[in-house]
Parts: sequence; structure tokens; C-alpha cells
Amino acid sequence: MIAKNLFLFLGEKSHNFFPKLERQLKTARMDREPEDYLAECFNKALKLSLPITAAIYLTSLSIGGYIFTLLSPVFGIISFVMGFLTFTSIPNIRTKRRTRKLEKELPYALRDILIQIRSGIPLYEAMQSATTGYGEMSEEFQRILSDIDGGNSMVKAFELSIVRNPSERYRRAMWQLTNSIKSGTDISSTMESVTDSIIKE
Repeated sequence: MIAKNLFLFLGEKSHNFFPKLERQLKTARMDREPEDYLAECFNKALKLSLPITAAIYLTSLSIGGYIFTLLSPVFGIISFVMGFLTFTSIPNIRTKRRTRKLEKELPYALRDILIQIRSGIPLYEAMQSATTGYGEMSEEFQRILSDIDGGNSMVKAFELSIVRNPSERYRRAMWQLTNSIKSGTDISSTMESVTDSIIKE
């Protein structure tokens, strides 16, 4: 219990040194508070460094390496710091991975929706058909539809999606679509323009 409280204290105190962490956790779909995640990183880093320190210390004793015996705490500190920084970088790594997956499927998913809208299918139903077959994009469409079903307007659901997603291409596409809905302009024309520009990139 004491150790847990200590890690939480360290997490709270170190939060300001990682200003991007909160957003990275959201875009990586890691449902964690920054302080709690940092506390976990401290915990994991300690669990990683202690065995390394002990192994170096015991090995140096067995072979008579006096210098290595003295330096074993230094190796322990280095492994702790490296482990901590590695664990704190995981949300950013996952965010970049999600970005690549989103941008890979984005033009195909938008093209699918565009074809259906042109055939007279409402946007909501067109998005429903794209909730499978497009990986990360399908998952995001599911969340958008879930937000709408939960009582949010379509514009609000798109805005929430923009906030939680890391891809600039995706965010730009959703902003243009949102503005089209707000202004009452032809959605299919906007979506065609957006899709074409993404494909050309």
C-alpha cells in the first residue's frame, strides 16, 4: 500500500514533465489518467531495474570484480531511467501505429460512404455499412455511431472523433465534413473533394 501511494505521488509530481501524455493516452485508446499511467511506469521501471542491479552485483561478487560491484547501483539507475522512458513512450508509439492504420484505410472507407450517399442512402446508414472491413476506420465509425445513438448530434459526434484521433488527414477530412453539415452544403461533393485530395497525397 505504501509503495502504491509512493508511485501515485511520483506520478502526480512528474505529470507536468509530460504535457503531451494525456492526449497521447486518448489517441492511443488507452483509458488511463496520466498520473495513474506514470505511477505504473515508475512501478514497472523499478521491477525491471532491481533484478538487473542484483544480477550485476552478484555476478561481480562471484568473479571478484570490485569495480563492477561498486558500479552495480549505477547500472541499476540507468536501467530504471531507460525503462521508465521506454514505458512512457508506449502511448506515443501506439498513437503513431493507429495513425498509419487510419490513414491507410481512410480513402477507401470514405469512397465507400460516398458511393452510398450518391445512391440516396443517408449519411448515418452509409456509415453503418463502413463499420466493418476497414480496420481502425471501421472501429472509429462504430464509436461515432455509438455517440450519435447515445444522444449526441452528428456534428458533435464528429467533433468528438476529431479530438480523440491522431491523424491529421483524418481530422482534416472530418472537419470539412462537419463544416459541410453545419452549412447545409452538398455532403457528397465535400466528401468527393476530401477523398480525392487524400488519394493525391
